[in-house]
Amino acid sequence: MCCTVSSCEVSGFKRVTSSQYAKVYCFEYEGQQFFYKSFLNRNRLDPIKGMLRESRAERALSGHLLLQENGFFTPLVVVVGKKGPHNFMVSKSINNGLGLRQYFKEEFVPPLAKEKIHEKRKIIFELGYTIGRMHRLGIYHGDLGLGNVICALSNPFGSRYAFIDNERTVYYKRLPHRKIVKNLSQLNMIFDSAITNTDRLRFFHAYLSKNPTLALQKNVFIKRVLKKTGKRIARKIKKNPKWGGVPL
Repeated sequence: MCCTVSSCEVSGFKRVTSSQYAKVYCFEYEGQQFFYKSFLNRNRLDPIKGMLRESRAERALSGHLLLQENGFFTPLVVVVGKKGPHNFMVSKSINNGLGLRQYFKEEFVPPLAKEKIHEKRKIIFELGYTIGRMHRLGIYHGDLGLGNVICALSNPFGSRYAFIDNERTVYYKRLPHRKIVKNLSQLNMIFDSAITNTDRLRFFHAYLSKNPTLALQKNVFIKRVLKKTGKRIARKIKKNPKWGGVPL
């Protein structure tokens, strides 16, 4: 169906927010919701690169499979193909799934009741534990932004978190520290009023519980993550002065 429709805009496909280098649509098929992602060329060299290695869609599929094979939850990929000059991927929607930023915004509105505080602490610990296990296994997520971590409220597989946009998700025999810092700073870019600095430390301690060798350099890593986060904030503010992030 995706290969034969003449225009996503007029065939029951609804455009959803995405990066400037992709077009993403949601649609329904046989009573289920799917996402269609068309990968756009990022520069003039992209078409040449596509002839020398896997397409962006194929690399995204490889990243999905890498995570799945190691016990992490990702949406089911049902089609990878090429349409015109662009390659595309179709994946099944996650039932009752919310991006991490949206989840905290909707579920934890201050003031929080005691049970909500316990729930928040639990999911922060689970997130730290999950990312810690991912890094311990040598897996680096190419873009661990808050929109690419989906909180699956009714996931039958047991894991609360699902990971999308896995085009640059790769395995390292020994994961470089700079990649660890980059992923952790990407996650640290949440500025919801319900998230305290104590919550950030709670995440980090859970993360270290799966990476005990890094615990010996805990203070060094915290400083590096905060420095990297600060640089990311500065770039965003420079690009958009009205952006709502604040220094940590």
